[in-house]
Amino acid sequence: TSLGSIFDVNLMGTMYPAIGAFLVICIFDISGVVFGLSSLAGFSPSSASSVWPFIGSVVGTVVAALVGSTPIIVTVECAAGIKEGGRTGLTAVIISMYFLASLFLAPLFSAVPEQATAPILMLIGAMMMGEAGKIDWSNMKDALPAFLTIVMMPLTYSITNGMVFGLISAAAFYVTSGEVFVHAREAFTSIFSPKAEEEEEEEGLLMKAEQSADEDVLSHQQYGSAKKMYKDVETQN
Repeated sequence: TSLGSIFDVNLMGTMYPAIGAFLVICIFDISGVVFGLSSLAGFSPSSASSVWPFIGSVVGTVVAALVGSTPIIVTVECAAGIKEGGRTGLTAVIISMYFLASLFLAPLFSAVPEQATAPILMLIGAMMMGEAGKIDWSNMKDALPAFLTIVMMPLTYSITNGMVFGLISAAAFYVTSGEVFVHAREAFTSIFSPKAEEEEEEEGLLMKAEQSADEDVLSHQQYGSAKKMYKDVETQN
């Protein structure tokens, strides 16, 4: 197809929804996998919010489209390399060399049945389940979305579907629990009446100052009483 087909009105109804679907799938897949792998590697939460995995996926997807391949995403199988100690991009470079070598051994690898790789995926799943221990299972607002995310991924054969179920349930809890209204009120107050926040801060500082002053007065009184008692003991002796 030519570049002019991008603006073809007749194709917009089928082309743009497909592009949007691929975009959403890539965003959800990369976000979920990168967050899980970062936690498994022991990186800080800021590492999970890096844009570089998305940039790499974008560049790889553009190149893949030119050669007729599928979109490039971050796969959960990377957990195997992380578990073996991989923490830098050098791990990915070594694996890419193996993929390059596999081009010449494709007929041999295609003869290997899918059942042969299933145990490896089971081991990766067992390693990733360790992160579930960090979930606050006593809080239903956190526990139920996490449970749906974990369960729906294998039942629907899709990481994206599991994340969608989890996000929808989390959003439902966010609204039905009233937390959204509390945050909306705080945002409204901070935008339209910033003085109210300043007054609250001043009141809090004033209360702390008064409490500290009361403690100082009490300490001074206790010191005076102890000193008087000591003098009385000396007088008696």
